Amino acid sequence: MREGEYILNPEAETKLFPHSKIIVLGRTVQIQKLSSSYNINRD
Repeated sequence: MREGEYILNPEAETKLFPHSKIIVLGRTVQIQKLSSSYNINRD
């Protein structure tokens, strides 16, 4: 994804770049697992 680009329901192959922002939906435990697995900062 590039600056200013919005992608709804991206394909699994979609690459994120540093400082990309994502919106994640899920149960608390699922989001915590994602955050810890990928060292995601929740700003």
